[in-house]
Amino acid sequence: MLQDPPSSFKDVVGAALVYVFSGFITLGSVLGAIAVLPGIWWLERVGILALATGLSMYLVLVMSLGASPIGIAVALAFILTFLQRWTEIKGAQLAPREE
Repeated sequence: MLQDPPSSFKDVVGAALVYVFSGFITLGSVLGAIAVLPGIWWLERVGILALATGLSMYLVLVMSLGASPIGIAVALAFILTFLQRWTEIKGAQLAPREE
């Protein structure tokens, strides 16, 4: 989607905003993937925020195009998963090290 977004998306919000929300999703995915294994939780939180922002923009766009309730439920489930992970790592900077 980042290289050639659907024309229906571009018709609703314009090409620039489509690239913005796909950039949020891409950036959040990369940051989360880099941060989760070594336990750099502050970087993972940045990735979660970027992912949630991009998916929220996607959800609004899909709802305006008249998506099915299943599609909307899947996007909401992803956002709730990110919210759950956010609460798990809230307040910590790095993963605890075992001695």
